[in-house]
Amino acid sequence: MGNLHYSFLMKLVLRIGLIILTLIIIIPFLYILMNSFKTTAEFYADIWSIPTKIDLTNYSMALNKTQLHAYAINTVFIVSISVFLNLSMASMISYVITRMGLKRSKTLYKYFLIGLLVPHIIAVLPLFMLARVIGLYNSRAILIIAYSVFSLPFGVFVLTAFFKTLPSELEQSAKIDGAGYLATFLRIILPLAKPGLITIGVFNFLDYWNEYILPLTLIVDERKKTVSMAILQLQVAQSVKQEWGALFAACIMVILPVLVVYGIFQRNLTEGLTAGSLKG
Repeated sequence: MGNLHYSFLMKLVLRIGLIILTLIIIIPFLYILMNSFKTTAEFYADIWSIPTKIDLTNYSMALNKTQLHAYAINTVFIVSISVFLNLSMASMISYVITRMGLKRSKTLYKYFLIGLLVPHIIAVLPLFMLARVIGLYNSRAILIIAYSVFSLPFGVFVLTAFFKTLPSELEQSAKIDGAGYLATFLRIILPLAKPGLITIGVFNFLDYWNEYILPLTLIVDERKKTVSMAILQLQVAQSVKQEWGALFAACIMVILPVLVVYGIFQRNLTEGLTAGSLKG
């Protein structure tokens, strides 16, 4: 009887905690969404009131002052290449660690795990100096390289655990049919690792899309900046008179692609992250 009460209490506490966490996430988003449709007078009259009508003036103002659509196209280009490079490198490294039978595979895996413990912020200054030396400062290439490499430890961590769950009989059958390591990797391993690849790709997309420090440090040219910089540009443009509605509208437009991507692939995230729980 005591165990039943304890189990019920733990479930109740967990649910209350999840409800509070959900409210912490949803309420600020709803606040931004409501005020993105208000005029400045409505906003200052009552910041928590529902807008009287759906007015898209703030959205057009945000686009005109920040050229957010151009920034979004540039960000999609950078993020797409970064995700592709990261998935390519992480999958090949994980395949070598788990399936090639190297003597030092565990040591190599531990080196990548150390990368999970190192905050990326400490590498910003060395990366800035390196970019100046090699001539990649103020280029899209330095962002692509930084993004794809900085997220490599996470990709190796997830895919290594995922590859361990795949049966070795598949590779043995491929070898009997005459397939080499590359053919086996491309035709058998990668299709089976689709949930893990989607998981890494989604998390990387969310990380790259919202990343702020690296573009601020490494990019000067307006044509090469990312959407995260559009919010800063809008704040600077409104230094004399702050149009909160336009600022909230810009935030909504920046958040919307993240919500769409997460909504499409949310079912694959749990499978990809929990795959390694079956085998250590």
